[in-house]
Amino acid sequence: DGTKTVPHASAIFSRHFWGRFLKEYVPSLILRQKWLEPKRNLKVNDLVLMCNEGSQRGK
Repeated sequence: DGTKTVPHASAIFSRHFWGRFLKEYVPSLILRQKWLEPKRNLKVNDLVLMCNEGSQRGK
């Protein structure tokens, strides 16, 4: 039945589009101010935020 595959294909296309949009286009909009000014190196007891792309959202 072809009517069930259209919404499925649409959902796949939508996920693919937004994934690429967020990964490739949005970062190009961010002004890279941190690269324009010298900053000090990290020291012991500095707070650091790390992101693991392999982990699930909300976990």
